[in-house]
Amino acid sequence: MEEEKDIKPYEISFLLKNEEDAALVVKKLSDHGAEIIGEGAVSYIRLTYPIKKEESAYFGYVHFKAAPEAIKSVSDSLKLEPKILRCHPASRKNYSTPSGLSAPNRPRRRTSCNRAQGRTTL
Repeated sequence: MEEEKDIKPYEISFLLKNEEDAALVVKKLSDHGAEIIGEGAVSYIRLTYPIKKEESAYFGYVHFKAAPEAIKSVSDSLKLEPKILRCHPASRKNYSTPSGLSAPNRPRRRTSCNRAQGRTTL
């Protein structure tokens, strides 16, 4: 029961050289004891700047649960894989949206541009 409390939700996003290598990420996560919650579709993207001499990549993400201590070892083992251009693990706190992120509900700031145009913002 004590170990169950330490399990937290995470998301790892990654860039791959080939679309088929997404299974490698899932396998590495499972090897480190992570429980896979879900996977996003892998999609082709053009990179803004070259990463490891690649101009394009396949972007994907995986939602999983794992112990906080396992995240560093998972990240390190994925970074050593030549087929994975880049990966970024992040903790997930909000499950209400697919990406786990929600936009803050803040009022717009008054700017000199808005005042000059006669707009009022609250």
